[in-house]
Amino acid sequence: MTALRRIDLAWALLVLLTLTGVFLGEFRQGGFWVVLVIALVTALKGRLVIDVFMELGEASLVLRRLVRGFGLLVPALILVTYLWGPLLARFNWLLE
Repeated sequence: MTALRRIDLAWALLVLLTLTGVFLGEFRQGGFWVVLVIALVTALKGRLVIDVFMELGEASLVLRRLVRGFGLLVPALILVTYLWGPLLARFNWLLE
């Protein structure tokens, strides 16, 4: 597969995943499974951007793992916020 073809396929998949996230966020009832799917979609989109567009799929192992780990931070925070949002809101006074 040529590099241009790989980029085109990654872009099309990013568009499809984005539309999936929009559909789930706007038209479905909230709940754990919807939030989990949105977090997984976010993780997959991040991985595509990191590997294809940032071209870190061919980078050194340490750098690749570091950036991929950071890319998993956002989906993890989505789940943490959903699961423990009210508890985390109690700590708002620390920011004032």
